[in-house]
Amino acid sequence: MDNKIVIISGNIGAGKTTLVRRLSNSLKWNASFEKVEDNAYLTDFYGDMNRWSFHLQIYFLLHRCKAYQKMMALEEPGFMDRSVEEDLEIFSYVLNKNENLSDRDYETYRHMFNEMVSHLSKPRLLIYLKGSINTLLHRISLRNRDMEKGIDPGYLAQLNHAYDRWIRMVIKRDEYPVKVVDINKIDIETDLFTFNDIVAELEKI
Repeated sequence: MDNKIVIISGNIGAGKTTLVRRLSNSLKWNASFEKVEDNAYLTDFYGDMNRWSFHLQIYFLLHRCKAYQKMMALEEPGFMDRSVEEDLEIFSYVLNKNENLSDRDYETYRHMFNEMVSHLSKPRLLIYLKGSINTLLHRISLRNRDMEKGIDPGYLAQLNHAYDRWIRMVIKRDEYPVKVVDINKIDIETDLFTFNDIVAELEKI
């Protein structure tokens, strides 16, 4: 069966969950959301990245691989809030660059990642929500999560650079199509023009 999973990707606060919810409700597709509110490590991670980075990345890897497998088994198409690849190419990559994830733990994580995702099919489409640091900080402030109140703008900037690097790499490999949405110019919660454009593209799947 052709893979009918559509990934909504983007930095912290980009509006992934909001867009997944809007699209799944409109198209009556399945939806899988990132574990945030009941995440066993996220609050500790924001308090001490150096100590909890490896634990958090393993937690996300296990959860996302399991969620992706469930979505692959369904006959109907569905949306996923962030991809498995982002854990490796964005978050683990940046944490290692910042020396919050040691080279030893990073290599262990990479080996685990490669083993666990080797049997996963590629998504049908990836929608990347691209936003400036000011836009991301504004959206983060609006959702008012305690764990995110002290988030470092510099960390968001590093993640943005990693996203740009990864998206260029995905497009160059041409393994699946990518649609970039500039969230600086729209409101993910209320915009209709961009939303309807995305829906029209998805209805072709």
